[in-house]
Amino acid sequence: MGGAESDDDTETEAERLARIQWLYTLAVKRHGPQAKGVGWRDRRGQLLRFAQLVRVMEGEPAGAAVTVNDLGCGYGALFPFLLRLPHLRIAAYTGYDMTAAMVAAARAAVPDHRAEFIESDHATREADYGFASGTFNVLAGGDALEWTAAVIAHLRAFAAMNRRGMAFNMLSPDHPRPDRLMFYTRPEPFRAALEADGRDTTLLTGYLPGDWTLLVRW
Repeated sequence: MGGAESDDDTETEAERLARIQWLYTLAVKRHGPQAKGVGWRDRRGQLLRFAQLVRVMEGEPAGAAVTVNDLGCGYGALFPFLLRLPHLRIAAYTGYDMTAAMVAAARAAVPDHRAEFIESDHATREADYGFASGTFNVLAGGDALEWTAAVIAHLRAFAAMNRRGMAFNMLSPDHPRPDRLMFYTRPEPFRAALEADGRDTTLLTGYLPGDWTLLVRW
């Protein structure tokens, strides 16, 4: 985004998030504003994931101006990708990250008046579309079932801050290079929760081994 455990060995969400925050702080300080600085293996994979996420905006009229929320924005790599989309105009972009070092890196890397970066683990402004790329991928020794429930809650809250749709990606259990720090899961529980809230979902797979993207519209 190890930490300490409470006396009864039950980790709180705050402790889990603090550990993830610490890991991301180390990553960005070591690698700087590049794909490895936010935990991706390489730039190619990062861009392939972005290309899936933005498909949620298909159907917007040519030249439409849209606003964007980017949850877990890292150093702001999604913003210049959005600017290169030929059929849309980004009127405003708000990136959120709970790691102060990431927010500082984003502000330095993206000096554009349309982009603002906020230190937060949740969206505080409404936008047309929301994105979360790799935001929930780190488990770092936590309980997978507890993290699944926490992620669903975060996604439901994020959905409420976006007027037209959102998209997010996660890692699959059949990932070819598993890492003990990462969270591997299937899309079904997240898809079911969002559809129960009246959202339409589209699952995308096959663009990268062990990775999936969910497009959510309403």
